[in-house]
Order: sequence, then structure tokens, then C-alpha cells
Amino acid sequence: MASQLDHELAKLRQGDHLCPVHDSLEEQTASAVAFIAAGLRNRERCLYVANDSPLEDLVRRFAAMGVNVSQEAAKGSLKILTKRDAYLRDGCFDARGMLSYLTECEAAALADGFAGLRFQGEMTWALDASVEGDRLIEYEALLNEFLATHRAVIACHYLRSRFDPALIHDLLVTHPLVAIADLVCPNPYYEPPELILRPEPMAVSEFKRKRLDWWIDRLRLVMAGESERKRATETVRDREELVQLLLDSTAEAIYGVDLHGNCMLANPTCARLLGYADPEQLNGRNMHALIHHKRPDGRSYPEEECPIVRAMHTRQGTHVKDEVFWRADGSKFDAEYFAYPMWRGKELIGAVVTFLDVSHQKKLEEQLRQAQKMEAIGQLAGGVAHDFNNLLTIINGYSELLLQSTPPDDPDWEPLEEIRRAAARSASLTRQLLAFSRKQVLAPRVLDLNDVVRDTERMLRRVIGEDIHLTVTLHPQLGSVKADPGQLEQVLLNLAVNARDAMPQGGKLTIETSHVFLGEDYARSHPEVRPGRYVMLAVTDTGIGMPEEVKRRLFEPFFTTKGPGYGTGLGLAVVHGIVKQSDGTIEVYSEPGVGTSFKIYLPGVDQPATAGKSLPSLGPPPRGTETLLLVEDDVAVRALTHFALQQCGYTVLEASHGEEALRVATNHRGKIHLLVTDVVMPGMGGRVLAERLLSLHPEMRVLYVSGYTDDAVVRHGILHEEVNFLQKPFSPNALAHRVQEVLAK
Repeated sequence: MASQLDHELAKLRQGDHLCPVHDSLEEQTASAVAFIAAGLRNRERCLYVANDSPLEDLVRRFAAMGVNVSQEAAKGSLKILTKRDAYLRDGCFDARGMLSYLTECEAAALADGFAGLRFQGEMTWALDASVEGDRLIEYEALLNEFLATHRAVIACHYLRSRFDPALIHDLLVTHPLVAIADLVCPNPYYEPPELILRPEPMAVSEFKRKRLDWWIDRLRLVMAGESERKRATETVRDREELVQLLLDSTAEAIYGVDLHGNCMLANPTCARLLGYADPEQLNGRNMHALIHHKRPDGRSYPEEECPIVRAMHTRQGTHVKDEVFWRADGSKFDAEYFAYPMWRGKELIGAVVTFLDVSHQKKLEEQLRQAQKMEAIGQLAGGVAHDFNNLLTIINGYSELLLQSTPPDDPDWEPLEEIRRAAARSASLTRQLLAFSRKQVLAPRVLDLNDVVRDTERMLRRVIGEDIHLTVTLHPQLGSVKADPGQLEQVLLNLAVNARDAMPQGGKLTIETSHVFLGEDYARSHPEVRPGRYVMLAVTDTGIGMPEEVKRRLFEPFFTTKGPGYGTGLGLAVVHGIVKQSDGTIEVYSEPGVGTSFKIYLPGVDQPATAGKSLPSLGPPPRGTETLLLVEDDVAVRALTHFALQQCGYTVLEASHGEEALRVATNHRGKIHLLVTDVVMPGMGGRVLAERLLSLHPEMRVLYVSGYTDDAVVRHGILHEEVNFLQKPFSPNALAHRVQEVLAK
């Protein structure tokens, strides 16, 4: 016997978009089968995405309704799909690809003589595909645009137990029709696609304001007197139940107050966000005194200045974004709220307030602003370092060449040596700028972090002094990470120096390692972190600590609390840059008068640690007879490099940019043994130039040279072990040895 819902589903017409929300798989399957059966009776081609229901169960259920699945499939009337048939492209959900698929299916159905297309989806595929809520809401909204001009009817089924209540709440707004129990009814929640899909922030406010009118109307019914409820019809009682269901399910907190500010009604979300177990605990209590009595800075908030109270007195609604509400335990949270006067006919009876806890959103916004600021300064620092490295290459190079031809007893030898030392110190500063801006080329390898700490420990003891007690606690089975050991040593050194300066009267410095698992909860509050296994390095001191305002600016370049001449403000910015470039994250815990702890988390890897390669000291510059093609856009750097290589016996062809290099290589009749090229140049970059030249000279070797690079050679993870690279500034001797090494490969 057909149910009431079966009759309701049979009334659906092309262009309808239905959202049934079910409490059980049994309900969902029965409803979906009835929906498809109605489509078959209407001579529509039916597509059924059966993500939950077993095929044998579906065949049995269809047979009970007089539908032979095999026969309908043979006629082309019915096709049972899985999520892989439609929803996924290369493992990711593609909303617009899905609409293209439906368009193709509809055209094919009409061409085959069907009256239209009927599409039914058990939406649990969204969980398996890890579709973000916003993507799912966008998809449902796009379906409404599709249905406006196509001969199709669509139902998207959701199991309440499988989806977050807040997501189901938001999805409801995208469906013109909803199924509640045995009824299919117009959805008062529905908002058209142009509002859902509009990117302007105002759309959010308009959306909430429009929805609030509906809430107020329903709240009037809920708060109506007992006698009025007794006179209400059965339909009104059904609507009240629906309102209560929606009030209980919504992710927004809602409460209503009378003219004295006392709570008349609150939904479960309101109670939960305010720290109460039951909404009944709020009834009759003054909400301003309970949750809004203090401003964000802790100052008293007079009730007459409260926007919620003012909304009643002025008879006008208000929207506030940047205040706080206070919980039952005395803690506070950032709140965004709407307050509107509430009327019974022409009588003002109070106000209704809807609010959201936006603490997480504000934290993400602050993180985004900080990241954008750091990125902008990083771009500047990286550019300065790049240009500075070109100058240092020239200073280093010519001072070394002059020193090679000047005896130590010559009066000019000492000034030349001072120039060389100053250039070396300047090169160290540029390395810090590059570390901060994350534009240096790292040489990562799989290593044991414990080994890095052990190798650095002796140097740290000399740096921190005898009045600071150093304790090192290393986890015996730490696991491996992939990082540049030299950069990790710099991280440890910078943190140790910072800790030493925070303990002018002495204290205790603790370095420890351990392995941790960062889960989904941590990743939600740290968007740059992927859940998984990490290795932790903690550096903790018993120093003076820092207040919150200092902690917020801790990683900004050139920010320092030390006096003039006692710090550049680059140390912690460098630490931050190295950690981020190593795919890690860093947390700071500090309390004034107690101390500070830096915790660095680096992703664990499943490979065994490799032994480090010791760097041999450079001997005299080696000589060679090969032909080299030098490509460098800086005139002075190109002249120095040409001269240094020529002094070592090489035949040097040169070009100032990529196009000129191609012409030189094409016109050269002999063999070119090595290309020495800058990575970042106007027009054609070094990587693209090398690829094109290798087609002309396949046996040619390549040596990349740069002060920094954001080229794909680095960004795509092709690092030192795989690409021949020489960092500026370099000395003529280092250049000669690197050239010989590459030619010998």
C-alpha cells in the first residue's frame, strides 16, 4: 500500500529540487525507491546513486513496487550508479563537472524519447570524498540554476546521523522543497542561487536578515499562550513541531527576551555556546547581566548602552560583529549577533537575538593577516638579499683574486683581507634574510633530529654561558624527519641565544625531543597543518617570559625588545622562515616571570636517517680545458665569473639572457661541456633555458647559480642532491671546484 510520502513524491514535476533528511537508512532507501518508481511511471530516465543501499536490497524493494530492475536497465529507463560514476574526477569532487554530466544525461534521455531526467543521490558519498561543506552547499545551489532551464527533477538524500547538524542546517537553505516525515512541502528556509553563490560579504548579512523574519514569525507561535495553541489547527501544530525541530537543529544560537531583558526562550545551541547543559537554565534570567555585562576589555557594560536593549527602544534591528559574550564559567568568546524587536501584532513584546561564536573565524583572519604581512616583507627581504648577493659575489670574488696575487707581507694584504671578512659577514646577514623570506635553496636529507641536537650541544654550551644550566632530553626512538641539518642547527642556535638573553641572571635551558600525533582538532585551528605524525623539538627557558602583545609580534622581522646594538630582530623571523620552509609549524607558550617554550613540529617520514656528508676543505682552484657557456644578466657578476673561469683554463662563451644564449649555442660549432646559468633572469629563466639547450647539446652538464629563486626548480622540490646548484655569493675558488665537480659527473 502506497504511503502518504509516495503520493507526495508522485506530485513532483520537472524543475523540482527536493531534500529529504532521514533518521535511518531504512527510511532513506524506501523514500529513494518510491522517488525512482514515480519517475519510471512518468516515462523519465532515472539515475540512482546508490552509495548506501546494497544492490540486492534495492532489487527486492523495486520488485515489491512492481519494478523489474533488469528489464528497466535493459530499456535504458534506469541506471544504478556509484559515486565513482558521477561525482569524482581524479579523486576529487567536481561540482561543475557533475552538472555537465547531468546535462549530457538529460540530452541523451530526450533524444531517446524519454519525458525527462530524474536523478536521485544518497549523499553519503560526500563523506567518503571529503567534500568541504562550502563546496557541497555550492553544488546544491548550482543544481537550482540547472533545474531552472532543464527538464529534470532531483532529490538529494541526507542521513542525519552521518552528517554534522550544522552542515545539514546550512544545506537546507539550498533546497526549494524539503521532506519532513510524510510531507513534501515548500521550504521557508530556501534562498535562491544568486544569493547563495554571490561572493560579496553583504550577501551573508542579507541572507541572515531575510531568514530572521521567518524565525520571528515562528517564535511568535512558539511563545503564544496555551489557549491560543489549543485553538490552533492540526496543521499549525505540525508547523510548531517543525519550528521546534529547526530551532533544535540549527547551528545558530537563538534566544528571545521580554521587555525587561529576561529570557523567554533559548535553543540548545544557545545553551551549549554559553556553557549551560539545558536551555531551561536560561529561562527567566536577565540575559544582559548573564552574558553581556562586560566589554571585550573587561570594563563594565551598562545595560542602557547595550545594542540589544537599544534595538527594543528604537524599534530597529542591529547587527554587531566585534563584541564578546560571557559563558557560565566566566570565560568569554567573540560573538557576532543580530538583535531585532519582537512584535505581537502592534505590541512590542521584547527582542530576538541570534548569535554565532566567531572566535575561530577571527583567529583564522588574524593568521591570514599575519601571513600576508610576513609574505609582503618576505618578498622585499628576498629581493634585497638577491641584489645584495650579486654585489657580494663581486666583492668576494675580486678580493679573493687580489689576495691570491698579493704576498702576506705586502701592505695591501691586510686591507684586502678586511674587505674579504666584511663581505663574509655581510653574506651571513643575507642568509638570514633569505631564511626569513623562505627563498633560500635548502639541502634537505632524511635525518635523526637527535643527531642534530647532539652535534650542536657543545656549541650551545659555549654560547649560553656558565650561569645557565643546559638540560638535553632526547627521545630514544624518535623517528626521522626530512630537513636541512645546517638550517636546523641555526634554529637551535637562534633559540638558545634568545633564551640566554631572557635569563640575564642565569637560569635553566631545556632542549627535548619527542614524537607526537597532531589530529583533526589541532589541524582545524592551524590551517597550515595536515593531521599526522610529527617530531617535536622543544626549547624551554626559565626567563622573564613575554606579554601577549610581544608574543603576537614575535616572528616579525626587525621586531626586537632589546636595546639598540643588542639585536637585529631577525633571529626569530629566521627561525619561523626555516620551520615553515621545512613544512613544519611552530608554537610559542610564554608567561611573564615564568619563562618561554618554543615547540617546533616537523613532519615525520618513514625512511631511515642517512649519514651526513662532510664537506672537504677547498684546495687550490682546479684547472680545466672544457668549453663553458656562461649566462648571467648582471654585467659585473658575469665579468667576474668569466674572468675566474678563464683563469682556470676554460674556454668561456657568455650571454646576458636566455635568447642570446640560444643564439650563441646555435652558432657555436664545437661541443659545449657545461652551462653555468643564473636561475632568475628577465624573460627566459635558467631552468627553461637549460631544457631548450639540452635538446641541442644532450651531453651538456648544467650548473645553476642564484642568490635566491622562487622558480619551479626549488618550489617543486628539486633540491641540492638532484640539481647542481651554487649559492651566491660564491668565491672564485668555490666556483672552480663546483664546476670541476659537475663536469666529473
